[in-house]
This record gives sequence, C-alpha cells and structure tokens, in this order.
Amino acid sequence: MLQPVTTAAIAVALILTTQQAAAQVYSCTVGDRKVYQSTPCEAGGRPVELYVPAPADKPANHTLDDHTQRYIQRREHKARESERIVDQRAREAVASREAKEREQARKDRITSAKFNREVIIGMTESDVRDAWGRPLEINRSQHKSGEYRERWVYKRDGKRQYVYLVNGKVTGRN
Repeated sequence: MLQPVTTAAIAVALILTTQQAAAQVYSCTVGDRKVYQSTPCEAGGRPVELYVPAPADKPANHTLDDHTQRYIQRREHKARESERIVDQRAREAVASREAKEREQARKDRITSAKFNREVIIGMTESDVRDAWGRPLEINRSQHKSGEYRERWVYKRDGKRQYVYLVNGKVTGRN
C-alpha cells in the first residue's frame, strides 16, 4: 500500500519542480544593457518575479470606431476583388490552353486525313485539294443568309463523289 502513495508523491514533486524551474528568469547587466536569461548571472543570484496573465477563456470584445471599421471593410473588399480577379484570370488561362489544345487536335486530324487521302468536316478548300486534288466541277450558290455554298464534284473509284463547303469549309460529303 505504501508503494503507490510514494510513487504519486514523487510524481507530484517532479511536476512542481519542473514548473518552478521553467518559471525562473534572471536579470543581468551585461555592459550597459539589461538582459534576461534562464540561469543565474552569478552564484547565489535570485530570480526575477514576472507577471504572466492566465489566458482568457474568450477573446476581448473590442469596439472599433467607424473609421477603423470602414478601413477594415475596404481591405476585405479589396482582398475579395483581388481573389475574384485571380480566379477569373486562372479560368481564362485554362480556357485559352484548352482552346489551343482543341485547335492543335483539329489540325492533327486534318493533317492525318490529308496524308490518308480522306476528306473530313472542317477542312478548308486548300486541305481538300491537298487530299483529293482539283475537282471536276464546282457548283456555287449564295444563300439568302449570305453564306457561300459550293458543291465540289469528284470522280473517284469509278463513281461521282461530292464535297460540300460553306464559306470555304467542308460541311459534309457523300
């Protein structure tokens, strides 16, 4: 029975000693400056008593004057506006990068189609000529909306094939 009481007493003594040692601060004069340290300046030096307030359970409730409140509101508004601008620029950069990637993919498809002697939607007149050569005939018309429509006629593999263009771009073929 005596063993647990002795162990508990030793533990309490160690805790109190540690807390007391941690709270000791010594004031020393070095040259013309006053310094504070955790060890005595000379043998037998006495620690300085420091007042350290206990932490508050709740933060202090400060009331701000109107000028300070307006200043804080302006700063918060500027921070939100800056964040909005950064977000907008980031979205624009992503959209631009995605558009460039789509355009490059389209160019790659057209280059591949020309290499394989195919005509695909989105090709220009020049691309069609590169893939199939000059057409036998071109039928042109202008739609009332202002679009220029063309039907290019080819003879391939013994049969007639058509390529349809609107404003210089392939829109279909058969």
